[in-house]
Amino acid sequence: MVVGIAVLICAFGATFALLSGRQSSGTPVPGIGRLVPGVGLRAVAAAPVMRHIETAGQPPRNIVGDLTIPAGARYLGASGSVQALDQYDRTVTIKVNSPGATVVHFYMSELSRAKWLVVSDRSVRSGVVQIIASHAGSDGYEWLVGVKIIDYSPTVSPALAGNGQSAVSCTVQIRLQQQGDAS
Repeated sequence: MVVGIAVLICAFGATFALLSGRQSSGTPVPGIGRLVPGVGLRAVAAAPVMRHIETAGQPPRNIVGDLTIPAGARYLGASGSVQALDQYDRTVTIKVNSPGATVVHFYMSELSRAKWLVVSDRSVRSGVVQIIASHAGSDGYEWLVGVKIIDYSPTVSPALAGNGQSAVSCTVQIRLQQQGDAS
């Protein structure tokens, strides 16, 4: 599992390098959702976004069903890589019009609520927080989710905020990675 976490951290760095350029506004994700207590954001099912990275029945329904995204998020894109032994490893990226700190609290609350085991949550650098959690899949494998929140506050990072952007927002990368047998 330690190797899987290390690979997840390295891949997040590479993905960040690709995504740190100017972002389009993305495709809105539908749904009103339910209020996440103590956070001020509403949660909607992540399934409409995760469908962009589903292949051959992976990830399993219970993994996708136990993930949420903030209501009003906008889908920006997906990426994937082929790993040794054909283990699943895919990422979706969304934009959320809320401060990064609020989105970090959202994911800490929602992952815990859905019985994900948070194995790491740390600041990678100023304005970037990464959360890694594990969950047993109905397919018999352990799954890791890596949630990387990149804060784009115009006052903190004006070059990354985009032209004419005045509202605080963040980009969220949600990476799912299949690990070894869950038994």
